[in-house]
Amino acid sequence: MSSKEECFAEDPHLSGADPKDLRDGCYETGELTSLNFGLFLVAAWRSFPTSLEPSYRVLAGKVASFFASTTGYETGRQESSNEPEAHIYPFADLHMTVATFHTLLDPAPANEKHAAAVKKFCTDVIERSSKRDGWPKETKLRLRPKDLVVGKKNVIILWQETTGNMEAMRHCIKEELESRQESKSAAGMEKALAGGSLFFPNIVHCTFMRFWKGIESFNPDVLRKAVKDIDLLEIFGDEIEVDSNVKLVCEDTPCMHISDDASRILWSED
Repeated sequence: MSSKEECFAEDPHLSGADPKDLRDGCYETGELTSLNFGLFLVAAWRSFPTSLEPSYRVLAGKVASFFASTTGYETGRQESSNEPEAHIYPFADLHMTVATFHTLLDPAPANEKHAAAVKKFCTDVIERSSKRDGWPKETKLRLRPKDLVVGKKNVIILWQETTGNMEAMRHCIKEELESRQESKSAAGMEKALAGGSLFFPNIVHCTFMRFWKGIESFNPDVLRKAVKDIDLLEIFGDEIEVDSNVKLVCEDTPCMHISDDASRILWSED
Protein backbone atom coordinates (compact mmCIF):
# COMPACT_ATOMS: atom_id res chain seq x y z
CA MET A 1 0.00 0.00 0.00
CA SER A 2 1.35 3.40 -0.94
CA SER A 3 1.77 6.09 1.68
CA LYS A 4 -0.80 8.86 1.92
CA GLU A 5 1.65 11.30 0.34
CA GLU A 6 2.22 8.94 -2.60
CA CYS A 7 -1.52 8.24 -2.99
CA PHE A 8 -2.72 11.82 -3.17
CA ALA A 9 -1.69 13.98 -6.11
CA GLU A 10 -3.45 17.33 -6.16
CA ASP A 11 -5.44 18.15 -9.28
CA PRO A 12 -5.49 21.94 -9.77
CA HIS A 13 -8.86 21.71 -11.53
CA LEU A 14 -10.43 20.60 -8.25
CA SER A 15 -8.27 21.52 -5.27
CA GLY A 16 -8.76 25.06 -4.09
CA ALA A 17 -11.67 25.68 -6.44
CA ASP A 18 -15.31 26.23 -5.55
CA PRO A 19 -17.44 23.14 -6.20
CA LYS A 20 -19.77 25.35 -8.25
CA ASP A 21 -17.05 25.36 -10.92
CA LEU A 22 -17.69 21.68 -11.59
CA ARG A 23 -20.30 22.16 -14.27
CA ASP A 24 -21.97 18.75 -14.33
CA GLY A 25 -25.37 19.82 -13.11
CA CYS A 26 -24.46 18.53 -9.66
CA TYR A 27 -23.30 21.93 -8.47
CA GLU A 28 -25.17 25.20 -8.66
CA THR A 29 -23.90 28.74 -9.02
CA GLY A 30 -24.60 29.91 -5.48
CA GLU A 31 -21.83 31.38 -3.39
CA LEU A 32 -20.12 28.83 -1.14
CA THR A 33 -18.36 29.65 2.11
CA SER A 34 -16.01 27.95 4.54
CA LEU A 35 -19.12 26.68 6.33
CA ASN A 36 -20.11 24.55 3.33
CA PHE A 37 -18.91 20.98 3.71
CA GLY A 38 -19.81 17.41 2.87
CA LEU A 39 -20.08 14.60 5.42
CA PHE A 40 -19.84 11.08 4.04
CA LEU A 41 -19.30 7.66 5.54
CA VAL A 42 -17.10 5.95 2.99
CA ALA A 43 -15.55 2.52 2.60
CA ALA A 44 -12.37 1.37 0.85
CA TRP A 45 -11.09 4.94 0.37
CA ARG A 46 -7.34 4.70 -0.24
CA SER A 47 -7.48 0.94 0.35
CA PHE A 48 -8.10 -0.57 -3.07
CA PRO A 49 -5.10 -2.88 -3.67
CA THR A 50 -2.39 -1.08 -5.61
CA SER A 51 -2.07 -4.21 -7.76
CA LEU A 52 -5.37 -3.11 -9.36
CA GLU A 53 -4.08 0.28 -10.45
CA PRO A 54 -2.76 -0.93 -13.84
CA SER A 55 -6.18 -2.47 -14.55
CA TYR A 56 -7.86 0.75 -13.50
CA ARG A 57 -5.61 2.68 -15.86
CA VAL A 58 -6.73 0.43 -18.69
CA LEU A 59 -10.36 1.18 -17.86
CA ALA A 60 -9.70 4.91 -17.50
CA GLY A 61 -7.83 4.98 -20.80
CA LYS A 62 -10.66 3.27 -22.65
CA VAL A 63 -13.25 5.75 -21.39
CA ALA A 64 -10.97 8.81 -21.62
CA SER A 65 -10.48 8.14 -25.31
CA PHE A 66 -14.12 9.07 -25.86
CA PHE A 67 -13.49 12.66 -24.68
CA ALA A 68 -11.42 15.45 -26.17
CA SER A 69 -10.03 16.30 -22.74
CA THR A 70 -10.31 15.06 -19.18
CA THR A 71 -8.91 15.85 -15.77
CA GLY A 72 -7.91 13.61 -12.91
CA TYR A 73 -6.44 10.65 -14.75
CA GLU A 74 -2.78 11.27 -15.52
CA THR A 75 -2.47 9.81 -19.02
CA GLY A 76 -5.87 11.13 -20.07
CA ARG A 77 -5.43 14.68 -18.82
CA GLN A 78 -4.79 17.41 -21.38
CA GLU A 79 -3.41 20.37 -19.46
CA SER A 80 -3.83 22.71 -22.44
CA SER A 81 -7.61 22.49 -22.28
CA ASN A 82 -9.44 25.18 -20.32
CA GLU A 83 -12.76 23.37 -20.76
CA PRO A 84 -12.31 19.71 -19.79
CA GLU A 85 -15.31 17.56 -20.62
CA ALA A 86 -15.05 15.07 -17.76
CA HIS A 87 -13.21 14.29 -14.55
CA ILE A 88 -11.97 10.72 -14.18
CA TYR A 89 -11.31 9.82 -10.56
CA PRO A 90 -7.65 9.10 -9.87
CA PHE A 91 -7.13 5.60 -8.46
CA ALA A 92 -6.40 7.09 -5.03
CA ASP A 93 -9.80 8.84 -4.89
CA LEU A 94 -11.91 5.72 -5.49
CA HIS A 95 -14.31 4.90 -2.66
CA MET A 96 -17.76 3.51 -1.94
CA THR A 97 -20.30 5.64 -0.10
CA VAL A 98 -22.02 3.93 2.81
CA ALA A 99 -24.13 6.97 3.71
CA THR A 100 -24.35 10.68 2.91
CA PHE A 101 -25.17 13.00 5.81
CA HIS A 102 -24.47 16.43 4.34
CA THR A 103 -23.29 17.75 0.99
CA LEU A 104 -21.28 20.75 -0.10
CA LEU A 105 -24.40 22.36 -1.55
CA ASP A 106 -26.68 21.85 1.41
CA PRO A 107 -27.57 25.10 3.21
CA ALA A 108 -24.52 26.07 5.23
CA PRO A 109 -24.77 26.02 9.03
CA ALA A 110 -25.45 29.43 10.52
CA ASN A 111 -22.06 29.64 12.19
CA GLU A 112 -19.04 27.61 13.32
CA LYS A 113 -20.84 26.48 16.47
CA HIS A 114 -23.72 25.06 14.44
CA ALA A 115 -21.29 23.40 12.01
CA ALA A 116 -19.47 21.78 14.92
CA ALA A 117 -22.80 20.52 16.31
CA VAL A 118 -23.74 18.89 12.99
CA LYS A 119 -20.34 17.18 12.76
CA LYS A 120 -20.50 16.02 16.37
CA PHE A 121 -24.00 14.63 15.90
CA CYS A 122 -22.96 12.62 12.82
CA THR A 123 -19.77 11.41 14.45
CA ASP A 124 -21.70 10.24 17.50
CA VAL A 125 -24.25 8.45 15.29
CA ILE A 126 -21.50 6.51 13.54
CA GLU A 127 -19.66 5.74 16.77
CA ARG A 128 -22.83 4.36 18.37
CA SER A 129 -23.84 2.53 15.18
CA SER A 130 -20.51 0.75 15.11
CA LYS A 131 -21.22 -0.63 18.60
CA ARG A 132 -24.50 -2.25 17.56
CA ASP A 133 -24.66 -6.03 17.35
CA GLY A 134 -25.27 -6.01 13.62
CA TRP A 135 -22.20 -3.92 12.74
CA PRO A 136 -19.74 -6.10 10.76
CA LYS A 137 -16.87 -7.60 12.73
CA GLU A 138 -15.06 -8.49 9.53
CA THR A 139 -13.04 -5.64 8.00
CA LYS A 140 -12.95 -6.97 4.46
CA LEU A 141 -15.27 -6.38 1.53
CA ARG A 142 -15.46 -8.71 -1.46
CA LEU A 143 -16.47 -7.10 -4.73
CA ARG A 144 -17.57 -8.62 -8.01
CA PRO A 145 -17.67 -6.19 -10.95
CA LYS A 146 -21.14 -6.02 -12.47
CA ASP A 147 -21.44 -3.09 -14.85
CA LEU A 148 -20.47 0.42 -15.88
CA VAL A 149 -23.54 2.63 -15.66
CA VAL A 150 -23.83 5.99 -17.40
CA GLY A 151 -26.02 8.48 -15.52
CA LYS A 152 -26.91 12.11 -16.11
CA LYS A 153 -23.92 13.40 -14.14
CA ASN A 154 -21.48 10.53 -13.87
CA VAL A 155 -20.36 7.02 -14.74
CA ILE A 156 -20.24 4.47 -11.94
CA ILE A 157 -18.64 1.08 -11.46
CA LEU A 158 -21.41 -1.12 -10.08
CA TRP A 159 -20.27 -3.90 -7.72
CA GLN A 160 -21.86 -6.93 -6.11
CA GLU A 161 -20.62 -6.92 -2.51
CA THR A 162 -20.75 -10.55 -1.38
CA THR A 163 -20.06 -10.24 2.38
CA GLY A 164 -23.20 -8.18 3.07
CA ASN A 165 -21.14 -5.79 5.18
CA MET A 166 -22.12 -2.61 3.34
CA GLU A 167 -25.82 -3.29 3.83
CA ALA A 168 -25.23 -4.28 7.47
CA MET A 169 -23.56 -0.92 8.19
CA ARG A 170 -26.41 0.99 6.54
CA HIS A 171 -28.95 -0.95 8.58
CA CYS A 172 -27.16 -0.18 11.86
CA ILE A 173 -27.01 3.53 11.06
CA LYS A 174 -30.71 3.64 10.21
CA GLU A 175 -31.52 1.91 13.50
CA GLU A 176 -29.36 4.34 15.45
CA LEU A 177 -30.96 7.35 13.78
CA GLU A 178 -34.44 6.06 14.51
CA SER A 179 -33.50 5.59 18.17
CA ARG A 180 -32.55 9.25 18.64
CA GLN A 181 -35.29 11.20 16.91
CA GLU A 182 -35.63 13.55 19.87
CA SER A 183 -31.98 14.64 19.84
CA LYS A 184 -31.59 15.35 16.15
CA SER A 185 -32.83 18.96 16.40
CA ALA A 186 -29.87 19.93 18.58
CA ALA A 187 -27.60 19.40 15.62
CA GLY A 188 -29.90 20.98 13.06
CA MET A 189 -30.41 17.66 11.29
CA GLU A 190 -34.19 17.84 10.90
CA LYS A 191 -34.06 18.29 7.14
CA ALA A 192 -31.50 15.54 6.68
CA LEU A 193 -33.42 13.01 8.73
CA ALA A 194 -36.63 13.94 6.94
CA GLY A 195 -35.15 12.89 3.61
CA GLY A 196 -33.16 15.96 2.60
CA SER A 197 -29.41 15.42 2.78
CA LEU A 198 -29.41 12.02 4.42
CA PHE A 199 -29.07 9.35 1.75
CA PHE A 200 -28.31 5.65 1.78
CA PRO A 201 -27.46 4.29 -1.66
CA ASN A 202 -29.29 1.07 -2.45
CA ILE A 203 -26.35 -0.14 -4.50
CA VAL A 204 -22.61 -0.65 -3.97
CA HIS A 205 -20.63 1.44 -6.41
CA CYS A 206 -17.60 3.61 -7.10
CA THR A 207 -18.12 6.85 -8.98
CA PHE A 208 -15.60 6.59 -11.77
CA MET A 209 -16.20 9.74 -13.80
CA ARG A 210 -18.08 13.02 -13.45
CA PHE A 211 -19.05 15.15 -16.41
CA TRP A 212 -17.87 18.73 -16.31
CA LYS A 213 -20.39 20.00 -18.85
CA GLY A 214 -23.27 17.61 -18.28
CA ILE A 215 -24.25 14.66 -20.40
CA GLU A 216 -26.43 16.93 -22.54
CA SER A 217 -23.26 18.39 -24.09
CA PHE A 218 -22.52 15.19 -26.02
CA ASN A 219 -24.33 12.11 -27.30
CA PRO A 220 -25.02 9.89 -24.28
CA ASP A 221 -26.03 6.94 -26.47
CA VAL A 222 -22.58 6.85 -28.03
CA LEU A 223 -20.97 6.85 -24.58
CA ARG A 224 -23.33 4.15 -23.32
CA LYS A 225 -22.48 1.98 -26.32
CA ALA A 226 -18.75 2.51 -25.77
CA VAL A 227 -19.07 1.67 -22.09
CA LYS A 228 -21.20 -1.40 -22.82
CA ASP A 229 -18.36 -2.87 -24.86
CA ILE A 230 -15.94 -2.75 -21.91
CA ASP A 231 -15.52 -6.11 -20.16
CA LEU A 232 -15.06 -5.40 -16.43
CA LEU A 233 -14.36 -9.06 -15.67
CA GLU A 234 -11.45 -8.95 -18.09
CA ILE A 235 -10.11 -5.81 -16.38
CA PHE A 236 -10.70 -6.62 -12.70
CA GLY A 237 -11.18 -10.39 -12.62
CA ASP A 238 -14.06 -12.27 -11.04
CA GLU A 239 -13.73 -10.91 -7.48
CA ILE A 240 -11.48 -8.56 -5.54
CA GLU A 241 -11.01 -8.18 -1.78
CA VAL A 242 -10.49 -4.77 -0.19
CA ASP A 243 -10.06 -3.49 3.35
CA SER A 244 -13.31 -1.82 4.36
CA ASN A 245 -11.35 1.08 5.93
CA VAL A 246 -14.58 2.84 6.93
CA LYS A 247 -14.24 6.57 7.66
CA LEU A 248 -16.52 9.51 8.30
CA VAL A 249 -15.01 12.16 6.07
CA CYS A 250 -15.53 15.92 5.98
CA GLU A 251 -15.15 16.98 2.35
CA ASP A 252 -14.29 20.51 1.26
CA THR A 253 -13.36 19.69 -2.36
CA PRO A 254 -15.55 17.80 -4.84
CA CYS A 255 -15.07 14.15 -5.82
CA MET A 256 -13.38 13.16 -2.53
CA HIS A 257 -10.28 14.85 -3.90
CA ILE A 258 -8.80 15.54 -0.48
CA SER A 259 -5.85 14.33 1.53
CA ASP A 260 -6.40 11.62 4.13
CA ASP A 261 -5.47 13.62 7.23
CA ALA A 262 -6.80 14.07 10.74
CA SER A 263 -8.50 17.38 10.00
CA ARG A 264 -10.87 15.67 7.56
CA ILE A 265 -11.38 12.31 9.24
CA LEU A 266 -14.03 12.63 11.96
CA TRP A 267 -14.29 8.91 12.69
CA SER A 268 -12.44 5.77 11.63
CA GLU A 269 -13.03 2.10 12.32
CA ASP A 270 -9.28 1.64 12.91
